[in-house]
Amino acid sequence: MANILKSDARPSACSGTDAQALVDTSWNDSDGSSSNTGIPAGYVLREDGLYLQSEPDADGVTEVRLCSPLCVTARCRREDGNGWSRLVELTDPDGRQHAVLVEEIELDASAARALAPLRDRGLQLEPVEKAQALVVAFLKGSEPTRIVTLVDQLGWTSDRYEAFALGDGRMIGKADVRLDRETGSIAAAMRAEGSLEAWRESVAAACVGNPLMVFAVSLAFAGPLLAPLGRGGGGFHLRGQSSRGKTTLLGVAASVWGAPAFVHTWRATDNGLEGVAAACSSILLTLDEMGQVDARKAGDIAYMLANGIGKTRMTKTGGNRRTSRWNASVLSSGEISLEEHMRSVGKRTHGGQEVRLVDIAADGRSHGAFDDLHGEAGGAAFAKRLHDAVRFNHGTAGPAFVEKLIPFVHSEVLSSAMRGFSDAVLEGLDAPADGAVQRVLDRFALVALAGELATRWGLTGWDRQTASRAAKELFLEWFQARDIASHAERDAVVARTRAFLVKERHRFKSVGTPKSAVTVGWIDDDWVYITPDTWRALHGIDAWQDATQLLKEAGLLRTGKESKNQWRMPRSVPPRPRVYAVSTVLLINTVERLPAD
Repeated sequence: MANILKSDARPSACSGTDAQALVDTSWNDSDGSSSNTGIPAGYVLREDGLYLQSEPDADGVTEVRLCSPLCVTARCRREDGNGWSRLVELTDPDGRQHAVLVEEIELDASAARALAPLRDRGLQLEPVEKAQALVVAFLKGSEPTRIVTLVDQLGWTSDRYEAFALGDGRMIGKADVRLDRETGSIAAAMRAEGSLEAWRESVAAACVGNPLMVFAVSLAFAGPLLAPLGRGGGGFHLRGQSSRGKTTLLGVAASVWGAPAFVHTWRATDNGLEGVAAACSSILLTLDEMGQVDARKAGDIAYMLANGIGKTRMTKTGGNRRTSRWNASVLSSGEISLEEHMRSVGKRTHGGQEVRLVDIAADGRSHGAFDDLHGEAGGAAFAKRLHDAVRFNHGTAGPAFVEKLIPFVHSEVLSSAMRGFSDAVLEGLDAPADGAVQRVLDRFALVALAGELATRWGLTGWDRQTASRAAKELFLEWFQARDIASHAERDAVVARTRAFLVKERHRFKSVGTPKSAVTVGWIDDDWVYITPDTWRALHGIDAWQDATQLLKEAGLLRTGKESKNQWRMPRSVPPRPRVYAVSTVLLINTVERLPAD
C-alpha cells in the first residue's frame, strides 16, 4: 500500500520554476540518454501536466497529455535495506501539495491498484488509451538521485539524534528521512498556528505565578530529552475535582506541540492508545479524564505507556507485525488518582506504576489549579482566556525547542544540570530518599531542566529559575503527601499483622518442629516466622509485596543475605524453608515500640 505523507516545506518538484527544470527531456539528448533529472526518455513534465512524446517522424514530435503534474523526487528504503519505495509528489485540483510513498512492489501490480493512492490525493488522468499503464511506466522508469531513509518511529529517528519526525510529517534536522506511516488525527492536530512570539506573550506569560502551569509547559518540553538522557517514558497525573482547571492545564501544555485537539482522552482501548502514544513519541502525550478508562486495565495501560512498547501482533501470513514503540512524556488528568481508580475494582497499585505516573494534587491552589489570574475576575474567566489563547497560538514552541536542542543533544551538561537539581532538593529533605523517591525526583529534575532550557533559548519569556522553583515546590508537596500516606499505610499493615499474630498465636510452633507439622509458621523469643502462603493470604495477593516493604522499612522484618525480604530457617527445620520473619515486638500491645522515623 502507499502511505500519504504531508509534504515538507520544500517547494514541490512538480510546480513552478522547479517544473521548468524538468521540461527539457526529449527522445534524443545530445549524449543519446535521458537528462539527469531522472525522468525517463519520452516523457515531458510541464506545469499543466505529464506528457508523452511520440518518436520523431516526418511531421515532427507530437505530445499527448497523460495526467496532471506528478514526479518521483526520491527513492526510499528503511535502514535495514528493505521497504524500497518511491516518493511521488503531486498537486491536487485545489492546489494542495502531496507526497505519497508508493512501494516498488505495488508498481508491479495492476496499474489501477498502483495509481489508486495517487488518484485518491487528486491525480487527474486523461481519457486516453493506456493512460494508467503509461503513468505507471513513467513512475517505474524515473531514477532520481536522491535516496531517503524511511522511519516508522516518530520523534528521534535514530540514536544519533540528527533528525526529529513530527506527527504531521515535518522533519527537523539534517538527515534525509521520511515517515512511512500515517498518523491520522495526530497529523491534523500537530500543526502550527500563530507565531512563537504570540504564543510566548499570550500563553507562556500567563504561566508566571502559576506553578502548575509552569510545570505543565516545562513537561511538554521534556519529551525530546528523554532518549538522549537515557530516560524512559512516563509522567504525571493531575488529580482534582472537576471544573478546577485540570483540562485547561493539559491544553496549555499541548499548545507547545499542537492544536487543542492534541489533548486526547483516556476513553480508548489499550490498543487505541498504542497508536496515540506512538504518534506522540519524544514529545507530549496528554490524556484527559482517567475515570473514563476501565479501572481493571488502568494500571496495565500506565505501565504500557511508560514502557513504550505495544503488543506483538501476528500478520495474516503468520509473521509478526512491527511492534509500536514510543518514548513520551505523559500528562494525565482525572478526578481520582490511579490508585483510587484501581482500588474501585479491588486492585492495588504497585510502586512501579506510581513512579511511572506520579500523582499531583491540582485543585488546592488559590483558584483551583491557578494561583495568579493575571487580572481576570475568576478562575473560569482565566481558563477561557487561556482556551482562546491556545486556540490561535500553538505548535511553534516544541519544534523550536528541538532545533535548539540538536547541537547540544550529546552534551554532558544536561545530565549534570539534572543532578544539580536533585542534589539541591535532597539537601532540604528531613530524611534520605529511597529508590522510589529518587526515581520520582529524577522525573521532576527532567521537567525542571526542560523548562530552564526553553527559557534560556528564549522560548518562554520566563525569568531564570522559574521552572526549577515550580518543579521543586511541586516535588516537595508530593513528597510530603507521600510521607503522610506511607505512614498511614505502614500503620495499617502493622496493625493487620499484629492482629493476626495475636489471634493465631496458638498455631505457631516452636523452632525445630518439622515443616510437615506446621500450618502457619514458627516462633521463638524474638521472631515469628510466617510461611509465604500464610503471608500472602494475610496481606492479599495484590498487597503482600507492599506490606513486606513497609515492615522492612519499619525495622520489623528480618532478612537474610540470600534474599532481600525473606529469612531461611535453620537446619533444625529441614529442608530449611524460606519464611517472612517478623519481630515479636508486634505481639506487644504498644505502637511506641516502632522505630522512630
